[in-house]
Amino acid sequence: EHWIFVYRESPGAGWDLIAYKLDALGTAATGAAAAILERIEDDRSVESQKLAAIVALYAGRPDEARDAASSVLDRLDARGRRDFATEFSRVAARTAQPELVAWAYRSVLSDVPEDSTRWDLAQRIVQHDLSAGDTTAATDLLDDFVESADPGTPPHRWAGGMRIRLFAAVAELRDAERALQRYVELYPDDPDLPVYALAVAEANIRRGRLEAANRALELVPEGGTDARVGARLSAARAYLALYTGDFEVARAQFEVAAAGLTGPERSEALRFFDFLRDGSEKELAVVAEAHRSLLQGRPLQAYDVLADGLRSAPPSAARPAILLWGGELAIEGGSLGRAEQFLRRIPELYERSGEAPVAMMVLAEALAAGGRGADAITLLEELILEYPESALTPLGRRRLAELKEEVPRS
Repeated sequence: EHWIFVYRESPGAGWDLIAYKLDALGTAATGAAAAILERIEDDRSVESQKLAAIVALYAGRPDEARDAASSVLDRLDARGRRDFATEFSRVAARTAQPELVAWAYRSVLSDVPEDSTRWDLAQRIVQHDLSAGDTTAATDLLDDFVESADPGTPPHRWAGGMRIRLFAAVAELRDAERALQRYVELYPDDPDLPVYALAVAEANIRRGRLEAANRALELVPEGGTDARVGARLSAARAYLALYTGDFEVARAQFEVAAAGLTGPERSEALRFFDFLRDGSEKELAVVAEAHRSLLQGRPLQAYDVLADGLRSAPPSAARPAILLWGGELAIEGGSLGRAEQFLRRIPELYERSGEAPVAMMVLAEALAAGGRGADAITLLEELILEYPESALTPLGRRRLAELKEEVPRS
């Protein structure tokens, strides 16, 4: 009651008090906010509706917040609308409701002059639309900007580039290709063009549309590309060459890509470079087919492709590494049995390979995670005995000690 009294007597001071108290309550603010709403639910004044809209955000009632805010916005002038929308969006962001942040900004977009201020506001709306997963709303706003902004201006260029990336992200590939082609016609020297072309190419690769991916990459001008983007372009070209059987080009492109990538992307580029350096054509064709299944989000299908294809392919120096990859695919797909088939084969058939201790460690972790702690202990003991010089052996000893504490003696 005291908070509401202060707010009605002096809205500015009252709001500062209520906001401070609700923020201080943290997760407990929901109950206090609900109590405030009950006490002002019959008050239709602008100030009370402002309070109701904001407090409903803290109460976790987004529909009530939107309804009250709409009522307020309809009763304010342009300046008042902008001020209230700013405060509403700030609290919506603080309470992790990005869809309401975008809604608040969008509700006053028409009040903002068509200058850099409006552009900045549109960028925020798109950002929050995407945070809320509303790609349709983001696309509609970008379409409006492309149509209303003059070609060559920063807003038009920004909106055109964002449309390409958004179409690619949601796999609207034909729209992405048309938007990219139009962008190239308008901005052939834009330094961000390789980023947009790469987004379209990678989206097409994921969908198995190799010719379309090639067309996108052909739009990238020679030279002048950021080093990391250049490395990703090389990786895309490497995968395309791998899928089409041009293994020499794929190997060279993976080598270039690995030099510029970091983290898991670099590890994968190095893995495929090793496959291409040491593998036979028959093995590489199987690897390419398996990877295309993996791109569709089907790691077990990729494993099965490897298992079937490798039966008729004479083993090369790359076979242990390919088996290790297959075992990891099976673990990713949740099939410990499949993983065990591949990973146990490596130390049995290729005991002197660098992959043998890795396979044992990977399998031991998978066994432990699958509730087979005793089997994991046995495998780690074999690792320590068979590969005392391996860099993995100290890690194996520590993991063995941990498992022995977890698994009761029989």
